[in-house]
Amino acid sequence: MKKSKTFRYGYDAGDFVSSALSGWLFAVLLTFFVNYAHRGRGVLRVLFSSFKAFGTPDVLIVFALITVFFLILYTELIGLFQWGRKVVSVILLVEYCLFALILIPNVPDRVNVVAVSFAVLVFLVPIVLRVVSTCRAPSGDLPAVPGAASEKRARLAFPMTVGIVLTCFAGAVVAAVGVLRYLNYSAPNYDFGIFCQMFSNMAKSGVPVTTVERDASLSHFAVHASPILYLLLPFYFVFRTPITLAVGQAVILYSGIVPLLLIARRRGLSRWLLVLLSLAFSAYPAIGTGCFYDFHENCFLLPLLLWVFWFSECRRPIPLFLFSCLTLAVKEDAFVYLVIFALFLLLSEKRWRTALPLLSLSLGYFLLVSHLMGRYGEGVMSWRYANLTTDGEGLFGVFLTIFTNPGYVLTQVFTTTAGEGAKLYYLGALLLPLLCLPCVTRRASRWLLLSPLLLNLLTMYVYQPDIDFQYSFGIIAFLFYAAILNLSDLPRPAAIFGLVGSAAACVVAFSLLVLPMIPANAEPLREDRERYALITGTLDAIPRYASVAATTFFVPHLSDHPELYETYYHVADGQIKTDCDYYVFDLRHGAGVKEERQIAYLLGHGYVEYFRSEGAVLVLIRSSLQTP
Repeated sequence: MKKSKTFRYGYDAGDFVSSALSGWLFAVLLTFFVNYAHRGRGVLRVLFSSFKAFGTPDVLIVFALITVFFLILYTELIGLFQWGRKVVSVILLVEYCLFALILIPNVPDRVNVVAVSFAVLVFLVPIVLRVVSTCRAPSGDLPAVPGAASEKRARLAFPMTVGIVLTCFAGAVVAAVGVLRYLNYSAPNYDFGIFCQMFSNMAKSGVPVTTVERDASLSHFAVHASPILYLLLPFYFVFRTPITLAVGQAVILYSGIVPLLLIARRRGLSRWLLVLLSLAFSAYPAIGTGCFYDFHENCFLLPLLLWVFWFSECRRPIPLFLFSCLTLAVKEDAFVYLVIFALFLLLSEKRWRTALPLLSLSLGYFLLVSHLMGRYGEGVMSWRYANLTTDGEGLFGVFLTIFTNPGYVLTQVFTTTAGEGAKLYYLGALLLPLLCLPCVTRRASRWLLLSPLLLNLLTMYVYQPDIDFQYSFGIIAFLFYAAILNLSDLPRPAAIFGLVGSAAACVVAFSLLVLPMIPANAEPLREDRERYALITGTLDAIPRYASVAATTFFVPHLSDHPELYETYYHVADGQIKTDCDYYVFDLRHGAGVKEERQIAYLLGHGYVEYFRSEGAVLVLIRSSLQTP
């Protein structure tokens, strides 16, 4: 086993992490008990009600001083005594167990006691592994088990060909679902209509301006910093239709098969293991279902992160940082993935020269972008983590709560607004198709690769912990990378069993969740072709220069209009605005109460019926524009 880099007195990176965690947990426990003794409150109130009182710079200073004190103390302890490393690890384990004993019985929502207990056990595993490793090895992680990684490097031509064929099939299915959703008017304004209008305007002027995103003319980059979208613009120039976005997203996502197989081959997986991995990736359900709400810039995260991992494996810093910059260009919050990967390189592989510049680049980019978005845009969406902050704290309050009150944070991991266990289902939907291979490791540092899951588990924003939306694409890259690393450490029979089971589970899930979406979305077009042809013809007849407000499902088809709004949000003082040339309402399922009021209001304020087909579409036009 390669010897770990050490500091003074043989103090290695694993000892640094153990000492820092021990000091931090001691500060947390000390804060709990001091607060309890001083205020005379119950432990329940201390843990889950008074955390907001800790949100001061003074507390951060106290936490930092205690942690530094423990680092210095443990450095001397490990350096002076042969048994010092074991003592540090055992102290950490005792502190964590004490923390768990206080936390679990006092979870406010009794329904989530089991879920929080599970979260505590998950975080406990790396600490136990650290204690065991200090008894068996001088420092660092446990040695790997000789297995799949010891095999001769497999030839890549055959598995790469199979992988491309499989992903082409899966991509065609996913693209077909997206195209059918557009054709049968099932794709809403949020978010497909926004991107359709944005690309239409980018093709005309090069500027990503939309009017349907915030009911006013606004650059999309004021909401999300996503310059990566310009990479797709040349294809939109050639095929100027929203269908290009639906197809392009599938191509982008499944292009990740190339870096995935390169990584697996470098890690020593055999030819047939690569084939099984290709099948698991192409049929992985969360990739397909993540496209069910149409195009989103997050689709770039999956392949770009896999390329980052590949160039890291090859020790090629220039393309590594190039693809890191492309990853940062996907969205303002993409820096989190690179920060986590930099920490993994730092703690697992001791690659300081790569990890520290990557960490600095990611944090520096986020600080710059968040400053620009706060000044010229709408700021970063820290409100999605409002459950971890108090009023006015913003993103800093999230980190403050995580640092000073981990007990409260753990209670949020599986808590949802409705309390129906959606986050448990989400976690199972991501891990079970892979047979939990990302978790099958004796190397504690690899648990860092699972930490991106917390991005979607800690929020109360209901769409993030849901595989039917696009928020899992970056996480999927980490899960497959962790699975490959773990497979490379397993004996060959175990690796074969794991990948055969994973491939079978993914195929079954893909067949149940993704394939049925094709007939489900094709059926309306097949059964009522004349009605949809009527709707399309009516929308196409509206002049391109006219300003239009339309029902959400009609917005993508009207995206060529430079001034376009969604009727649901185009209101002022409780009434729909009367500033557009045309208003278009979806009557396929009848007009709702709000739509009926809007139609009546418009008819009484200068608009007349231009075209109406019951069960299809209603178009109102400003009376002054109607030709006599």
